[in-house]
Amino acid sequence: MLEGVERGHSAFDVRHAFSVTGSYELPRRNSLAGALFGDWRVEWVGTARAGLPFDVLGISSEVSDLAEDGNLGLYALVRPNYTGEPLWIADSDVAGKRRLNPAAFTTPEAFAQGNLGRNVLRGLGLWQVDVSLRRQIAASEQARLQVMAQAFNILNHANFANPSPLEQANLASPSFGAATRALGGLRALQLGLRVEF
Repeated sequence: MLEGVERGHSAFDVRHAFSVTGSYELPRRNSLAGALFGDWRVEWVGTARAGLPFDVLGISSEVSDLAEDGNLGLYALVRPNYTGEPLWIADSDVAGKRRLNPAAFTTPEAFAQGNLGRNVLRGLGLWQVDVSLRRQIAASEQARLQVMAQAFNILNHANFANPSPLEQANLASPSFGAATRALGGLRALQLGLRVEF
């Protein structure tokens, strides 16, 4: 067995992350409009992070010998060799506008493991902005009514999960290299009414 073949980055290794949050209370005016539209608070959360690491795998170039009971032999998942070609290529037809370059990898002979390390590739990053607008109204000394509108992913930015080593990050896959699963959701709006007492 190769020494340290499974050494590498954790699948949850976030190298760069940025988060910003804020709150702003809209000014109140002494008028009918101020009574109706005053005391509103706007709050926001912005999140951005670099892509997470992931693996690329291939299927062994040979099959094992037939089993004694006559069943077919087995293939193995193996790490490919890195050829030195660019890892990512532009592709406007896939999610994230880029895909893994098939020419960057080759399957090693037989059941050997290639020179590509564990989790050395990084996927697509993520960024999202959530905004809420809320107003708290005192109904009595003990009770408060809170009216709110929330927008998650307000800019409707699509975020995509890494290609899976068993699917799109597998050299044997016909859709090799393309991210196909969404990470998080599309824009969502939510209205809420809460009574605190």
